[in-house]
Amino acid sequence: MDSAQEIGIADGSRQAPTKHLRPNVPWGLPEALGSVLLAFAIYIVGYVVLAEVVIVISRSAYDRHMNELGIGGYQFLALGTTVCAVFTVACRFRVSAATIGFRYPGVATMALAAVSVIPILIAISLFYTLFTHLFPAYHLQGNAKELISGSAGQIPFPEKIAIFLFAAVEAPIVEETLFRGILFQGLRQFMSRFVPYQVAVAIAALMSGTVFGLLHFEPQTLPVLILLGVVLAYVVQLGRSLYPSMLVHALFNAIAVVAVLQGS
Repeated sequence: MDSAQEIGIADGSRQAPTKHLRPNVPWGLPEALGSVLLAFAIYIVGYVVLAEVVIVISRSAYDRHMNELGIGGYQFLALGTTVCAVFTVACRFRVSAATIGFRYPGVATMALAAVSVIPILIAISLFYTLFTHLFPAYHLQGNAKELISGSAGQIPFPEKIAIFLFAAVEAPIVEETLFRGILFQGLRQFMSRFVPYQVAVAIAALMSGTVFGLLHFEPQTLPVLILLGVVLAYVVQLGRSLYPSMLVHALFNAIAVVAVLQGS
């Protein structure tokens, strides 16, 4: 197989991929991990500065508007991810957005991704039940409650809409770009130099899923987030695109947020 065939869909061409093509990217471990570190450095610095500004203006406003502060601070992660995608990957390696994963895979693939949310939710529910049974002291929980400050009954309706759009639209786009588009694919490319390709995919999925879970900074949710991160990596791998994983991520977040907002 020549290099053009080997790269296949990752070269930004419009030809439909076949099951025999292995997606390839020109970046590896340094760029993958470096992008995550840079994106989160921008996020943390930006969030701290924003929080300090709000505290200086009004401490009571800081306490009353934690949800807005969280969403506002998240924009720095969106900025950091954009910087990494554009400069660390696209400009440095002269590749298109399609190489990162921004290619439409077709209606059938997107529909399959939407339907797959049902078995994924069932699998995560079974995992939750088993984990809770085996490790009851861990107090495993979903992360939607961690994202929402205060009682749902006290949150104004416009703020609920903002939380929903943040969780179901912005977060999936940003996190799939960073963790699956850049990190997972870079790890897969790096590991495929040392182990068989399918093993490299599995290792990259587990590593990127673990980083995805850890960087949510939610210990009580960590096992579920790692599992979700691994599943989303395989959605990208099978769909040859970030759009299916964004859709699955969006539906998963939407269901979780609506459940918390309605159930609290």
